[in-house]
Amino acid sequence: MLTSAFHFRILEDFLPVINEQAEIFVRCLDLRVDTNFDIVPMITKCTLDIICGKCYSVLASSYL
Repeated sequence: MLTSAFHFRILEDFLPVINEQAEIFVRCLDLRVDTNFDIVPMITKCTLDIICGKCYSVLASSYL
């Protein structure tokens, strides 16, 4: 849950990174379309990549 200390305007700064990582994430999901897999580790790594992309200007794809 987002608190008042983490205002929605901050999220607007993340949008370019979120969009880029979302495209990578969807491509990774496409590779697994006919298989069973645990999605939680992929989502966790995608979230980390978004944070690293914004805070450290690092483009990562740790869930590939």
